[in-house]
Amino acid sequence: MKKFIRTVLPIIIVFAISYLGYSIIQISQNKKTRDERIAQIPAFELKTMQEKIFTKNDLIHTMPIVFIYFNSECDFCQVETEEIASNIKNLEGMQIIFVSNEPISQIITFQQKYKLDKYNNVLFLYDFGGNFLLQLGIKTIPSSLIYSKKGILLSKNNGPIKVDYLLKSLK
Repeated sequence: MKKFIRTVLPIIIVFAISYLGYSIIQISQNKKTRDERIAQIPAFELKTMQEKIFTKNDLIHTMPIVFIYFNSECDFCQVETEEIASNIKNLEGMQIIFVSNEPISQIITFQQKYKLDKYNNVLFLYDFGGNFLLQLGIKTIPSSLIYSKKGILLSKNNGPIKVDYLLKSLK
């Protein structure tokens, strides 16, 4: 029995270390692929609150773009949105796009609660297949991606962001 343990145990240890090393490499490669995919605004297909398809071509390409993935019941999302709403005049030079995979009726209620439906530079979109969430590699809510006028990623953020940070990112 001792001979069996002496023989099998080192093999198991070598196998476990090899597997962990392989897993770490895979995770690193997946992250690199995702980072390359979002380095510029990727192609996407979302829906407006009127259930019309909205794609990358519908963006306003003359101003920086901020995507904020949110959930209406998330406390951090509510605080972030409240801050954006109270500072909306300072954010007129950027397109702010809120994206959620919640039902459209919930998104509309959230939009109206913060009175952001009155601004041309603020848009709420529905991620009807959840593909946008996966495509951007979003793991926490809220998450945001800040892109330049040219569509180049300036910043990817997990968790709520402050308006001051938004303004600094775009300078």
